[in-house]
Amino acid sequence: MKQSEQDRTLTTAGAPLAIIGIGCLFPKSEDATAYWATIREGVDAITEIPESHWRISDYYDSDPKRTDHTYGKRGGFLSEVPFNPMQFNIPPNAIEA
Repeated sequence: MKQSEQDRTLTTAGAPLAIIGIGCLFPKSEDATAYWATIREGVDAITEIPESHWRISDYYDSDPKRTDHTYGKRGGFLSEVPFNPMQFNIPPNAIEA
Protein backbone atom coordinates (compact mmCIF):
# COMPACT_ATOMS: atom_id res chain seq x y z
CA MET A 1 0.00 0.00 0.00
CA LYS A 2 1.34 3.45 -0.91
CA GLN A 3 1.92 5.89 1.93
CA SER A 4 -0.92 8.20 0.74
CA GLU A 5 -3.36 5.26 0.70
CA GLN A 6 -2.23 4.21 4.15
CA ASP A 7 -2.83 7.75 5.48
CA ARG A 8 -6.45 7.58 4.27
CA THR A 9 -7.15 4.20 5.90
CA LEU A 10 -9.09 4.50 9.17
CA THR A 11 -8.17 2.01 11.83
CA THR A 12 -9.31 1.11 15.28
CA ALA A 13 -7.16 -1.05 17.53
CA GLY A 14 -5.12 -1.95 14.47
CA ALA A 15 -8.12 -3.31 12.51
CA PRO A 16 -9.32 -1.61 9.30
CA LEU A 17 -12.56 0.35 9.62
CA ALA A 18 -15.09 0.95 6.84
CA ILE A 19 -18.33 2.89 6.85
CA ILE A 20 -20.65 0.69 4.81
CA GLY A 21 -23.99 2.29 5.46
CA ILE A 22 -25.96 4.80 7.42
CA GLY A 23 -29.58 4.74 8.51
CA CYS A 24 -30.76 7.75 10.43
CA LEU A 25 -33.27 10.57 10.32
CA PHE A 26 -31.97 14.12 10.43
CA PRO A 27 -33.56 17.55 9.92
CA LYS A 28 -33.49 18.76 6.29
CA SER A 29 -32.09 15.39 5.18
CA GLU A 30 -34.43 12.87 3.60
CA ASP A 31 -31.68 10.30 3.08
CA ALA A 32 -27.96 9.68 3.61
CA THR A 33 -26.99 11.62 0.47
CA ALA A 34 -28.90 14.69 1.65
CA TYR A 35 -27.42 14.30 5.14
CA TRP A 36 -23.84 14.42 3.84
CA ALA A 37 -24.73 17.32 1.52
CA THR A 38 -26.20 19.22 4.48
CA ILE A 39 -22.94 18.76 6.38
CA ARG A 40 -20.72 19.52 3.39
CA GLU A 41 -22.64 22.70 2.53
CA GLY A 42 -22.87 23.87 6.15
CA VAL A 43 -26.68 24.05 6.11
CA ASP A 44 -28.26 25.18 9.38
CA ALA A 45 -30.98 22.57 9.93
CA ILE A 46 -32.22 24.23 13.12
CA THR A 47 -35.40 26.18 12.39
CA GLU A 48 -38.33 27.91 14.06
CA ILE A 49 -40.91 25.49 15.46
CA PRO A 50 -43.39 24.61 12.70
CA GLU A 51 -47.08 25.40 13.24
CA SER A 52 -47.76 21.69 12.65
CA HIS A 53 -45.97 20.92 15.95
CA TRP A 54 -47.24 23.64 18.28
CA ARG A 55 -47.91 27.36 18.34
CA ILE A 56 -44.99 29.28 19.80
CA SER A 57 -47.37 31.79 21.41
CA ASP A 58 -48.95 28.99 23.48
CA TYR A 59 -45.74 27.66 25.05
CA TYR A 60 -42.89 30.14 24.61
CA ASP A 61 -41.71 32.48 27.32
CA SER A 62 -38.27 34.07 27.50
CA ASP A 63 -38.20 33.37 31.24
CA PRO A 64 -36.64 29.90 31.62
CA LYS A 65 -38.22 29.50 35.07
CA ARG A 66 -41.83 29.92 33.93
CA THR A 67 -43.62 26.62 34.49
CA ASP A 68 -45.26 24.72 31.63
CA HIS A 69 -43.43 26.84 29.06
CA THR A 70 -40.22 26.67 27.08
CA TYR A 71 -37.71 29.42 26.50
CA GLY A 72 -36.56 27.84 23.25
CA LYS A 73 -38.36 28.37 19.98
CA ARG A 74 -36.01 26.68 17.53
CA GLY A 75 -35.13 23.07 16.99
CA GLY A 76 -34.22 20.35 14.52
CA PHE A 77 -37.45 18.95 13.09
CA LEU A 78 -37.93 15.91 10.89
CA SER A 79 -40.13 15.75 7.83
CA GLU A 80 -43.15 13.51 8.13
CA VAL A 81 -42.19 9.84 8.05
CA PRO A 82 -44.57 7.10 6.94
CA PHE A 83 -45.21 4.86 9.93
CA ASN A 84 -47.45 1.83 10.28
CA PRO A 85 -47.88 1.16 14.01
CA MET A 86 -49.25 -2.33 13.36
CA GLN A 87 -45.84 -3.39 11.97
CA PHE A 88 -44.50 -2.89 15.48
CA ASN A 89 -47.54 -4.32 17.29
CA ILE A 90 -48.57 -0.86 18.51
CA PRO A 91 -52.35 -0.35 18.58
CA PRO A 92 -53.25 2.79 16.60
CA ASN A 93 -55.14 4.24 19.58
CA ALA A 94 -51.87 4.26 21.58
CA ILE A 95 -49.97 6.42 19.08
CA GLU A 96 -50.99 9.79 20.50
CA ALA A 97 -49.96 8.71 23.99
